[in-house]
Amino acid sequence: MWRLTHSPLMLGLVDAARLSPIFLFALVGGSIADKFDRRRILLITQSLATMQATTLAVLTIGGWVQPWQAISLAFFMGTVNSFELPARQSFMAELVDREDMVNAISLSSTVFSLARSIGPALAGLLVTVIGEGGCFAINAFSYLAAIFALLSMRIAPHVVTQPATNSTFASNIKDALKFAFTQGDIKRVLLQGIALSIFGLQYTVLLPVYAAQVLHGNVVTLGILRSCSGIGALIGALRLASSNPKKLPVTLGVAVTGFSLSLFLFSCSTYLPLSLALVFCLGFCMTSLMSGGNSLVQISVPDKLRGRVMSIYVTVMMGIAPVGSFVYGMGGARIGCQTVTKICACACFLTGLVYLSSLWLARRKRGTMEAEEPSKLV
Repeated sequence: MWRLTHSPLMLGLVDAARLSPIFLFALVGGSIADKFDRRRILLITQSLATMQATTLAVLTIGGWVQPWQAISLAFFMGTVNSFELPARQSFMAELVDREDMVNAISLSSTVFSLARSIGPALAGLLVTVIGEGGCFAINAFSYLAAIFALLSMRIAPHVVTQPATNSTFASNIKDALKFAFTQGDIKRVLLQGIALSIFGLQYTVLLPVYAAQVLHGNVVTLGILRSCSGIGALIGALRLASSNPKKLPVTLGVAVTGFSLSLFLFSCSTYLPLSLALVFCLGFCMTSLMSGGNSLVQISVPDKLRGRVMSIYVTVMMGIAPVGSFVYGMGGARIGCQTVTKICACACFLTGLVYLSSLWLARRKRGTMEAEEPSKLV
């Protein structure tokens, strides 16, 4: 999109098109994930994703791709993800026991982060040789590995997905929303996630602008920036895997303040090595936020609500993100990418302070109630 238009606004639009269907359809996807075979849902969605990637590759290789086509295909992929993400997140519970959930999610994030660190750097090199279309073709082919992995899985006989119920779709969603926004840890994760989705996580929309205009680089510079972020995410996932699950709430608060400071400093940097170090920190903190929040929600939700509650989490962390894409895209076009990033970093920092204050008050209240309990018994 940057090569076709050189517009920060269009970068924001294509990212918004990719993420907005999650806001529209993820709750439906979560309800379906609680009623039907999750592996079958994943097989269908991976097949549709293969079709989307193949179409984009053919259009690009043929020289026919237009901005509206890229936006349309991004919207289609977002719709597929609306059903894939809740099913995949809740499918984790069918593969591991609850006590191993944090390690399993961290391992999944480790693999994902490793791919993120290798993929962009490899793409930055390949795009100069085989072009964007060739990279899209490789991406389309890679979905076959995911389909093969799903077909190879053998789920334990005693582990089954939740059967369909006679309750209505509206009541199913209402039950999940009521649980999510009354359970303390989940509610704090979701409220913090809303702010981060709008002001923080979508800074990546402007990375092509930073690479070209702030750091005076090219597509290779962009690939290196994304790879450093991926390496940071990889280290963050490994660190999370070895952490104590009981410390997850505090970890999330520390991570958002670290993310905010790194984002502010990154917006000030015009020196490539410093920018690379800062996107490493951003990747580290982002994984701590995303995987840590995922883990905290997973270990706090009952199995019968897992798909729907995870769809709420996905909606918050990704479905609201188009607003963040628009904020960064429009802000980058109007006041410059560095200025809008500074403003958003300050908003994220305030979010972290509010989250930590809320967590401290909740723990103080809990401690007061536990201290009063023995006196009542006496």
